[in-house]
Formats: sequence, C-alpha cells, structure tokens
Amino acid sequence: MKFERIYVRFFRSFNFDYERKAHRGAREAPWERTELGWYPYVRMDVDPRITAVVGANESGKSHLLDAVQRLLTDQVVDRQDFCRYSDLYSVELGERRVSDFAGRFRPDSEADRALMSGLGYDPDDDLYFVRAGTGAPFVFTQRQSEARELTPAQEQSLRDSFPVVFRLETEIALPVSMSVRRLADDESAALPRRARRRQILESLPKPDSTEKQASAWLVAIADLLRPVPTSSDADARAENEFNLGRSLLVDVAKIDPSSFGDLHAALEAEREGEVNAIIQRMNEAIARHLNFPKWWAQDQDFQLLLSPREHEVAFTVRDRTGSEYSFAERSRGLRYFLSYYVQLRANRAPEGRRQLLLLDEPDAYLSGVGQQDLLRILEEFAMPEDGSEGGQVLYVTHSPYLINRNAAHRIRVLDKGSDDEGTRVVTDASRNHYEPLRSALGPFVAETAFIGGANLFVEGLADQVLLAGVSSHLRGLYGTAPSQTLNLNEVTIVPAGSASAIPYLVYLARGRDQVRPPCVVLLDGDDSGHEASRKLRRAPVGRGRSIADEFIVVVDEWAVTAGIEGESGIAVQEPEDLITSAVAAEAANRYAKVVLGIDTVNGVRLTPEVIQAELPIRHSMWEAVVAVFGEVHAGEHIEKVGFAREVVGVLHDGGPVGSLHEAIEVTRDRFRALLGHLADLLRDARATEDDAQQRDRVGRLVRGFLKDHPDGVTKDRAKLLFREIARALEDTEEGDARRTELADMRRRYQLDREPLAQVHDYPRFRDELASLRLQERLARQGRPVEDEPSTATMSTDMVAPSAHSPATRPEALPQPSGREASPVSAAP
Repeated sequence: MKFERIYVRFFRSFNFDYERKAHRGAREAPWERTELGWYPYVRMDVDPRITAVVGANESGKSHLLDAVQRLLTDQVVDRQDFCRYSDLYSVELGERRVSDFAGRFRPDSEADRALMSGLGYDPDDDLYFVRAGTGAPFVFTQRQSEARELTPAQEQSLRDSFPVVFRLETEIALPVSMSVRRLADDESAALPRRARRRQILESLPKPDSTEKQASAWLVAIADLLRPVPTSSDADARAENEFNLGRSLLVDVAKIDPSSFGDLHAALEAEREGEVNAIIQRMNEAIARHLNFPKWWAQDQDFQLLLSPREHEVAFTVRDRTGSEYSFAERSRGLRYFLSYYVQLRANRAPEGRRQLLLLDEPDAYLSGVGQQDLLRILEEFAMPEDGSEGGQVLYVTHSPYLINRNAAHRIRVLDKGSDDEGTRVVTDASRNHYEPLRSALGPFVAETAFIGGANLFVEGLADQVLLAGVSSHLRGLYGTAPSQTLNLNEVTIVPAGSASAIPYLVYLARGRDQVRPPCVVLLDGDDSGHEASRKLRRAPVGRGRSIADEFIVVVDEWAVTAGIEGESGIAVQEPEDLITSAVAAEAANRYAKVVLGIDTVNGVRLTPEVIQAELPIRHSMWEAVVAVFGEVHAGEHIEKVGFAREVVGVLHDGGPVGSLHEAIEVTRDRFRALLGHLADLLRDARATEDDAQQRDRVGRLVRGFLKDHPDGVTKDRAKLLFREIARALEDTEEGDARRTELADMRRRYQLDREPLAQVHDYPRFRDELASLRLQERLARQGRPVEDEPSTATMSTDMVAPSAHSPATRPEALPQPSGREASPVSAAP
C-alpha cells in the first residue's frame, strides 16, 4: 500500500484540528466523533517520494514521526503519551483512553488490490485505516464510508501490506576501532582496550623478581583486568556502534566474516605480509562497494580505510592531501554522515514490501555541504537512478540546507498553537509563495558578500520568483527531464535590483581570484539590458573581463535564435513575455482575489481578449497586464512579484481541457526552452572553470561516470555526460575522433528520445564508453580502431569482426523515426 496521509489526535503535542472545527464550512466526519463531541484529526499529506517537515523547536516534528510509527506498526500506544491538555485526558474509572491514529492508503500492487477485494471494497479505491484509542481498529473507503471493524487476522494481513518502517538512527556514529575477534564471530571474552593492555605490559615484573614481588604484581594488576564500569546507556551505544561498523564491512563491503579470522591468525603469528595483503583487499572491497566519493562532495579523493592495530582494526580516512587521519582528528560530521550512509546502504526491504524511511533532524552534526550531500542520498533512496523501486522518505528538520529547493511541494510546515490548541499543519500559506532559500545579493552589498557555487544573475526579484517557481514546477511535472530545468540546490538565482547593478555584482562574484564561481547573466532585451550587456563585454578577454560573452544572455537575442515568439506576435524582451494571455489573465484574477480581496468569480474578471487588445499598444505582456488591471479594477495596481507567484500557481494547478489548458502547455514549453538554455550554460560555465583547474577532463568524466553508475542509468543522465565530454574536447583531430564516436553512440542508443527511460544494453554501452578514452591515442597513431591487419592481405573468412562492424555493434537496434539526432558537438 502506498502511504498517502497521516491522521493523529490526542498524541503528545497533537490535540485536535481546532482550525477545522472552528471553520463554518467544515463537514463533520462520523468516525471522528467521541463521547464528548467532534474532535477532528490533525491531518498531513505524505508525498509519494519525499516529505520534508519543518518547524520551530518544540513544534511537534519528532512527535509526528512517532505517530507515523505507531500507525504503521503494532507498537504499543501508552497512556502516558496522551495529550495532557486535551478535554479527554482523564484519570477516572472507565474514561481513560489512548491516542488515536489513522492513515489513508492507495493500493499499489496486484496483492494490494486482491486484499481490497477480500475486504469487500473496490480494488482501486483509497483505504482508510483507523487505530482508535478505544475499540477495535476499523477501515472504510472513500466510496464506502461505513466503518468495518477488523478481526486480528484481517488487521495483520493489512499491516503486512503497509510500508515497512525503517527509522534511521541519527545519534549513532561509526566506531573508532573494532575487535578483530568479534568481527570473526568469536564471542570469547573481549580483551581490555589497548591503553589498559599497555599499562599491564609496562608493569610486568623484571625477570629477576622474587616470587613475592610477582605475587604483589598480580594483586596490583587485578584492577586493570576488571571491566571498566560503564552505564547501561554507554554499553548500548558501544554495541550499536560496533553493529554499525560490522554492517559496513560485512553487509555493504561484502567482506566474508571468516576473513577476519584469517586476519586475527596473521596478527597473532606476526605474519606482517599476510596482514598487509588482507587489509589491502578489505580496503579495496570497501572502496568498490561503498563508492563514498560519489556522495561526499567535499572531497572527491576521500577514502575510508581499515588499519590493523594489534587485536583491533581501526577506521582511518585519507583525504585529497594523501594524508591519513583517525576519526578523532576529523570532524564529527564525517563520522555521522558515514553512519547515515552505511545504514541506508545496509538496509534491505523485505521481499515485495515498500519502505518508509523516517529521520529525526539528521542535520545535527552535519555542515551545510554535508546536509546537501545527505539530501542527494535521500533522493537516491526514494528514486534510484537505476530504475528500481524506491521507498518513501519522511524527515523533520529546521535546516534550510535539507530542503530541496527544486521540490517545494514536498514541504510541510508544523506550528504549535497557544494554550490547548496543540500542533497544527500550516495550511493557510499558499503553496505558490515558496521561493528558494538564497544567499541574497542586492546592489548595496559589501565586497565580502557570499556567492553561491553557481550563480544566475537576473535583474529583479520577480525574475527570481518566476524562474525558480517555473523550474520547480517543471521538475515535478512528469516527462520533464532534469536537464531542461535549473537545479536550485546547486544554482543561486541572484536578483540584482536593476540591470545597471549586474556588471558590478558579476565583478564581485568573479573578481580576480584564480578560482571563480561559474556565473551566467540573464538580461531583459530593453535599453537598460543592452547597456548592461555592453558594459559586461567592454573589457578585452583576459584583461579585466569578468564573464565570457557566451554566458551573457539577452532575452530578445535568445528568443530570435531559439525561434520563440510572444503572444500576438510581440517580440520577447523579458521572461514575462513568454506567458500567454490566457495564463496572464488567470494569474491577474488570482492576484485580485488573493491580495486585494476582489471577487473575480461573481464580479468583474480580466479576460485574455482585453490583454490581447492592449498588446499591440504596449508591446509587452507585463505592461499590458498593468494597464488592463488598472482599467478593470479602477484605482488598483498589480505588483510584479505577486503576479509572478500567481503565474507559477496557475501552471501548477493546471486547467480544464480547453483554451486555458492549451495556453498553460504553450507557456510551459516556452519556459522549458529558456530554462534548458540557461541550465546548459551554467553547466558549460562550471566545465569552463573546471577546465581551467584540471587536465584530462574526458578521462576523469568517463571514470567517474562508470564508477557512479555500475548497473544502469537514464538516457537524460547519459546525454548530460556526452555534452560535458563534448564541451571538454579540444579543436584537434584527436578531439574530432571522440566527437564522431560520441555522435554515433548518441544515435544508436537513442539518447534524444524518452529521456527518463533507461539506456538499453547497458553493459555494451559501458564498454563502448570506457573505450572512448582510447580514441584520442588511436587517432594520434593513425591506425584503425580495430588494430587488425588490412583485409587486402587476408582471406575474407579469416577477418575477425572489428569493434565497429555490424556483427558486434548494436546497429540493429530500433532507430528513431524522422531525421537523425544531431552530432554531440552541435548539441544544445
């Protein structure tokens, strides 16, 4: 069953939904009634992939995770968890009760549908399961709302279809060292720790000591041999850390436990060569299976290593400097990030069951960059890149770094009311108001202002809201490839305040440092935008120039090149000109209703026709909207940022089949073209900066890709790799050889079609990609790729098929209809 919504009441900080009860239009649900009246549940929708719950301290975030766990499992619900300020909190005989939980589930498999049929329900209907504080659990559906109590057997069958709860332990880190004997499943009594063993050895009596002195020594070391007294909590923590470390080595790195028995024997016998050989193979297994640098963006050369220490193995790390450190010499954030990563990698879902991952503020020990790395891991857990079935993720945080700025629709906000109100889910904030959390740069910032890792400079705040909102919307729209949108977790959209302020802000961002952040500029096609463009291009390349010409986008010039026309044939000069008149009219009407409180349903509405009539006069969609809005609503003014927000809302909500729906699709397509172009330029800008710092970019790209994607990849991600490789190639004969091979592979594997589909025949694709590194050398040698003798000197039946012959290459694969894909060197 797919988990869709959680209902909770009378549980810790959750009392009941007091806002819904107070609403005049609220409908009372019979299953929410109690002996004292109607107490509606607090409800929260759960995203099918990832749900981020944010809120202030003590707002009830952790209580929500506990409520989900109690709903989905048979964990005992204690009376001590009952909301203390509830009207139903009682100590009297017959009136004591426990908290209530409920959930809405959608059948997601044939087994789920069979279960629904067995319960007498429509197999495709949503199912509601209620674990009430009194009485037996019961179920009902949207169409059949009469409650049906479940027998214990029915309840167990239903629970077996629920997602399996996996709660990540955020307070457990990897151990510093581990007993080799225990890793080998030897449960013998553990030796004292190394420090105590050293004390014992140093206190040994001398060879000429008397029997009396030796007896005195035995008495003296008795305390050293006794276990160090610890609390039960410390013992449990140490045991959990050991189990986590063992899971890393055995479950993730696939090391056979008997290998630790071999290591123990080699250490005891002082066979140092064998010890080194075993440790080397173990470290290779860790590196191969863990692939940690893919996720730890702070150091791509990071290695986690095992080092032998008498009767233990210790975890050490090696960074980009080549130096080796113990955990004690590195930040706690690294240990805890490794812990989270290992728990996720070692976790296995039961056959045929989904998982629900719960995390309680995992940001506590992680830096901002570490939190962003963790966010990428959670995305992979929910949506594996190899196309396999993912789980659901529900986490709580109050850190902006753990919020995916590309997916604002996943955010849920909790707030705790006063007195007996309890925790509520905030629903009075429009889902369209979300803007990316950004490092704001205005025209009056200091020289030390912080710039993001990659930056898109725009003229004003409305541009930021519009581009960020539409990009997030398109990312969530099925069928839109990530490469056609901005990754707002990596790109900072910087509003300058005006076009004239952009040249100086770009100078601040780029400066004269050797390492510069990649930047792209987007300017309107009016006089001020063109003037700013001239200023940016004024200095000669390499002499004070902050940004190359190719990374300066003037909207009207781009529109002509891309063949994009505005409504009624107006020239596109700013992002607002990409909006159709029907979408603009709907957004303006929403603004009038939401911001100004004007009834646009029964009252006066602004229509697309009046906007279209104004366009030939104003030559601008925004100016036409302003003029018409002032005429329709006398004396009122529409503000540009608010209009941008409502445009995003119109696109997000869609429209009925008809003119508005078609207008929304046209607007989406226009913005998809602009955002895709900006995304390409930002990737090019990053590659340009990387090229300035590194050599052999092609080999590095291929090696990194093959390591990150051992089993499969989407066509969209493979296409991005090809584009990055093409960008890195030099204008030489060797570079042309690689371009030719890339173009051929791109056509044969149909990378321009169905971007979210998996690359077919992936083992062959990997082999051909790996051989790409040889094309430059082979072209330089001036011989055929197959390196075989000329067929002129051999009989035809002796000629082995070459790497490029039809016999060994997938030429028989289905080819795209119509014209062929363009070569990679000409890719957008």
